Amino acid sequence: MAMARVTAIGRAIDLSYRSNRYVVAASGAAGAIAGLVALTAGDGFGTAVASGLVAGLAAFTAWAVAREIDPDDPTVAALAAPVAAIALPIGEPYLAAVFTVLLLTRITARTTGLAPKPADALLVVGLAGYVATTPYGLIATGGLAVAAGLDAGLDGAPGWRRWLPAGVLAAGAAAAVFAVEWPGWTTPSLGAIALVLAAGVGTATLRRGTPTSRCDHTDEPVDPGRLRAARLVALTVALAYGVAGGGAAVAGLAPVFAAFAAAGPAAILSRRHSAGARPAARAGRTA
Repeated sequence: MAMARVTAIGRAIDLSYRSNRYVVAASGAAGAIAGLVALTAGDGFGTAVASGLVAGLAAFTAWAVAREIDPDDPTVAALAAPVAAIALPIGEPYLAAVFTVLLLTRITARTTGLAPKPADALLVVGLAGYVATTPYGLIATGGLAVAAGLDAGLDGAPGWRRWLPAGVLAAGAAAAVFAVEWPGWTTPSLGAIALVLAAGVGTATLRRGTPTSRCDHTDEPVDPGRLRAARLVALTVALAYGVAGGGAAVAGLAPVFAAFAAAGPAAILSRRHSAGARPAARAGRTA
């Protein structure tokens, strides 16, 4: 693909795959419902559009994170999108932080099969600087630096990739002077507590062993060590947000928690299917 010549972490939405058509429809539905709810509540049109965009992106990013942490089971991603939409009343998601978690899981797991390219480094450093200005954003910046370090260390990367973690941290530290005031800790609601507990249960049910899914561009199996590391970094970042900010921060990372939480019901739904019953799928695309 032409995109692969420029970026190793970008991924197009190929609508020839059923799961991709599903997430476009699910994200659109979540956005439409959120917008209608805002209009019904008496909010203005602009506010309703903004609410719809946030809801749609929350559903989409939850689906995308779930595809990274469990590429073998598309049911996890299919359930993550509505779980993220249902979690919206807990509070507004921190979309920059959620997108950062998505990228750090993709970099660590390397589900595309390709090492980061120079254009990816620019994106990662720029994102690290931006997310550092958002609430609790230095946590996400740190997670991104860890992901870049793990990626370089796992394959003995030469040259500039060894310095990428330092670039991420430097960008975050430089941007932190423009950060919003560090918010105080808020008591989690019952919904936030339930979401975190569900994520814990889901994490325990995630598939272990060697993945059967294959990387997008190399046709090699997804590396199990990288996959475990990606799960660990993503969940650690989400939990660190919760510890630092309480309920508001859990809501901010709700799409990430939703991705892990969806693994629980997905495991129940998938019990009747043996792991070898399905043909190996591409990590980022499911027919």
